[in-house]
Amino acid sequence: MAVTIASLIPQLKDYIRNQNLTDARAIRALDKAVDYVNSELGLPSQEDVYEFDFDQSQAEYSLPVDFIEPIFLRYKDDTLNRNKKFSYRPAELLYDRIKSVTYGDRWSQGTQLFGVSAEEGTWKLYVLGTNSVSPLTLDTFDRNNSTNWTAGGDASNIHDDLFIYEEGAGSLGFDITVTGTSAYLYRTTFNNNLYSYVDVGHFKLDVYLQAITNFTSVSLIWGTDSSNYFLQTAITQETGTAFAVGWNNLDFEWDGSSEVGAVDPNNITYVKIIFTYAGAYAGGTSFRVDNLRVMVPDVMKLTYYTGYKGTSSTSTPIVTFTATTDILKVDSYDIGLMNLYAIKAAEIINPQILNDDTSTIRQYEKYLLAYKRKFPRKRCNNLIAIPATPNTD
Repeated sequence: MAVTIASLIPQLKDYIRNQNLTDARAIRALDKAVDYVNSELGLPSQEDVYEFDFDQSQAEYSLPVDFIEPIFLRYKDDTLNRNKKFSYRPAELLYDRIKSVTYGDRWSQGTQLFGVSAEEGTWKLYVLGTNSVSPLTLDTFDRNNSTNWTAGGDASNIHDDLFIYEEGAGSLGFDITVTGTSAYLYRTTFNNNLYSYVDVGHFKLDVYLQAITNFTSVSLIWGTDSSNYFLQTAITQETGTAFAVGWNNLDFEWDGSSEVGAVDPNNITYVKIIFTYAGAYAGGTSFRVDNLRVMVPDVMKLTYYTGYKGTSSTSTPIVTFTATTDILKVDSYDIGLMNLYAIKAAEIINPQILNDDTSTIRQYEKYLLAYKRKFPRKRCNNLIAIPATPNTD
């Protein structure tokens, strides 16, 4: 049976001995009370799980809008969790490794760390670890780019950029002089067997864009030759955010790509990168690509405390109660929480109750202590001191 705000209001009126309490004031008090009590306890009904694809070369991930606090991180495939555990670290302790231009410097053997930060205004998750299947580097773009790659369309002036790069010791720099609506780079000297990556692989590419106004997409072609290939297009960065001036980390998923002709995945020799834009695009002389690789992501599961404390009468998740028909996010075994919520709301409306009604306060303290023992709030911060021990407080 759903527990609504309306079902709590009579209890609240009894505790403050005011049967004339308006619904509006009762809703506001109960909203604050639920926030407070939920922050004290580790209620199962407040736990949620966020699944995402993990790429060891990508350290930063977006978090759900309802994220409040992390609990623990693990691989979805439990066989990968047998001998290793992800330990929590404050994000500032991970930054030096996260910002390293050499991906290999981000971890040592057995590194499995994660942290969260909201320094840019939204919660971000940072993960340092390795994939169960090692990525295959197709081109580092460190050197000999003008020999290995050919420019076409509006692209020209392929050169080695030894100063601005994302990984290794350099990147491929090139110009775009807009006369049409596309520029491209291609290479025909690959010799890769990618059969094991068919429909599960993700091609990753770092692209430096000098301008983004009127810019449309980046496409990747891989195949046996220019007549037999797969095609996939990216219209955003791999995190789903819009293209930005500077480095953009792109993801081209094999599954869902378009096949032209008949491709032999055992013999991938041809790769083409296509930049598409409107005729009004500015172009420029500072475009770059770096670190082309193919990898198989691992699905990760982050267990966290949600900020949703209920739903509306139409089942829309909410963070603030505004109507008597709003439904609390509590399970049947949490039904005794109704007393905690009602007493705390009564205290918010009438702080004098702390002095005048000792029996009510004793009841509140008894309920709170019982629920703290039953549902202690889990915190991963204490893993800093003892990384191998999943303590809770």
